[in-house]
Amino acid sequence: MLTLPLELREEIYKLVLTSVPGNPRLLGTCRKIYLESQKVLFQRPMSFTSPSALQQWINHVGPTHLPQVEEIHLTLPDIDLTPLLGTLSTGPSQYMPRLLIWELYEEEIRRLSLALRQMPNIKAVTVTALSARQSFLYREYLGSFMEELGAVFPNLRHLTLNGNFHHQRLSFLSLMQQLRAFSFNGFSASSLSETTSIVSSLPYLSNLVLVSDDTALQSVQGGHNNLNERGQALTPDIIRQLRPLTSFSLTRRTEQDVPNGLPPLTDMLDALRYVHAHSLKSLSLKLSYTPDAELLNCLQSILDASSIEHLEYSWRGLDPETLDTLLPGSSRSLSISAASEEVGFDVLWAIIASREAGNVPKLARVVLVLGDDDSLGSLDYEGSNGKEVDGVNGNDSHTPSENLQLAIRNLRYHGVVVLKSTTNP
Repeated sequence: MLTLPLELREEIYKLVLTSVPGNPRLLGTCRKIYLESQKVLFQRPMSFTSPSALQQWINHVGPTHLPQVEEIHLTLPDIDLTPLLGTLSTGPSQYMPRLLIWELYEEEIRRLSLALRQMPNIKAVTVTALSARQSFLYREYLGSFMEELGAVFPNLRHLTLNGNFHHQRLSFLSLMQQLRAFSFNGFSASSLSETTSIVSSLPYLSNLVLVSDDTALQSVQGGHNNLNERGQALTPDIIRQLRPLTSFSLTRRTEQDVPNGLPPLTDMLDALRYVHAHSLKSLSLKLSYTPDAELLNCLQSILDASSIEHLEYSWRGLDPETLDTLLPGSSRSLSISAASEEVGFDVLWAIIASREAGNVPKLARVVLVLGDDDSLGSLDYEGSNGKEVDGVNGNDSHTPSENLQLAIRNLRYHGVVVLKSTTNP
């Protein structure tokens, strides 16, 4: 391996060390490989369950490799208030405990800022906040941290927000003028006009991800269905005001007919089609329910008006027969979920038929995500048993696994690489 050029060796290090789960045994091959691969090792996403875990890791690693870190995932639990236990019994006045509590939050933000500044080349950050109900002080702490994050990383490219940010304004985004990709659940404390002004002013934002979850919504609603009392949703009107998007992803793990403050999905897709169809190259739609005919028609309208190259589909009871209209000729890659190997075979069979008909000449990669989750439950439709496509015969003489492997080999024969997974890639 050492006879290969350094550039090629670095590519090998990336493939081995950044893949999931990765192979750290490469580091023990020899000292030269160990030293060369260190740079790649620290370019992997680094995950920390708390600010204290981040600080401990920084102390362990030392300053040499910190500038090589490019992506971090940080969870923000509420801070530890045990240092106040002694103060509460000896404080000079009734106002002292509250003052000291906020001082602890401020000190945590200061430590976080100092820690993050030691990693000046960070390009992507994921922040996970508490999903359950949050105290007023925690909300203030979270908001102050996001403002500090924008000040520390003004050149940040990718930002992902998980958990409950419904009580936070989006003003911190104005500090991130290099932002390319933003992922959140679509709700914030900013008004619609403020959200429109902030998001539309980001000159490089081209990738938007919206992930909505019933559990998170209910934890904020406190049993009420109207979330807009406490937060505003990102609406179709805001989608229309954005600069041209090249990538859009929408995930809704919610009940289709339950009021939850979310704008109708058909309206969101219509806004996407009217403004972003010509620029859109990647589209992901993941639902916990079966889309109705109106929604599928909206989706097809986007595909007809665009040149989308990368598609991701996942919803309950996905019918492979719908792929005939949901797989445009511009497609280069497809990630699709199936509830079982039987459904997976029917999905691949539909792709094979489309490929042989010349409908998807550019398709080069398919990721088939198999799962037995209820959210991917099968519809009652006639499968492909008895049908044959170039030697792929789905019938009772083969096990579902054998049928699936036949379909995979057939697609590979047609120049399409097929990757099978049990989790979303």
